[in-house]
Amino acid sequence: MVRTRSQATSGVCLVTMARDEGLFLTHWLWHYSQALDAPGFLILDDGSAPGTIEAACARVPAADVQVIRLPDGPFDVQYKANALSALATVAVERHAVVIASDADEIVMPVGAARARPLFDLLMEAPAPFAAPVGVSVIHDVAREAPFDPLRPVAAQRRIGRIESAFTKPAIWKGESWLFGKGQHTLVERPTPVAPSLALVHLRLVDVGEFARRQAVRNTREISTEQFRGRAQHWQITPEAALKIPEFRAPPAQGAVPRLEPAIPEFLERFCKPIADGYAIRDLDSRMMVEIDTCL
Repeated sequence: MVRTRSQATSGVCLVTMARDEGLFLTHWLWHYSQALDAPGFLILDDGSAPGTIEAACARVPAADVQVIRLPDGPFDVQYKANALSALATVAVERHAVVIASDADEIVMPVGAARARPLFDLLMEAPAPFAAPVGVSVIHDVAREAPFDPLRPVAAQRRIGRIESAFTKPAIWKGESWLFGKGQHTLVERPTPVAPSLALVHLRLVDVGEFARRQAVRNTREISTEQFRGRAQHWQITPEAALKIPEFRAPPAQGAVPRLEPAIPEFLERFCKPIADGYAIRDLDSRMMVEIDTCL
């Protein structure tokens, strides 16, 4: 699926697909409403419990949100990728920039770029597609409070992990394409990394929410195709999930590098050169970093 836009008529549109993601939808709406001038939001509601999306919107009342409610059905990662591709294609026809991602993923400036407007950084990112550096944020349970979706991430969390798997082609400008499974890649199209931007992944940002999500996921029907390729984080129990090393043994202060100076090393070690920069070489590379002074 390839289409080139003739002319944009609006600014930035944020596109996501979610089911029972009240905490992350609230932060997604709040973050972009703070960072951008009058953004538009498109949400594909994949069978959320009644009132979930309404409650998130009520906490960020100024957000311009359009919701498309899908009939309930089994979870399938390729269906989700296809649905987000289709909605992003609609949005890119009328907007200068589209950010298409999961609800627990947000684009943020890194380091010195924080002094500049997010819109300017998005416009300067590689075109027509760009992949911000993927950074998973981790809850240091012994030292950090539960996550507040109406406050900045870096004001609440210290530790993160650069991950090639989450360096996703979330930024679309002027053209559309088709996401691969999990939106980790575009089908048969390497995407240049945007090193001044991070795609901040919040799956591990709150241990209580992580356990709740896992319990809900384990009760959901999944498609036959999804079952054959079922990912590990869809199989484990909430109790087992809480024993993962990131929660049990976060690194001490100063034990790992800061995010901003670690990005060039990440590009050199784990990415491949392409004509307009670097692209992800594989989906298995990780680097622990400190994020609190860089996001």
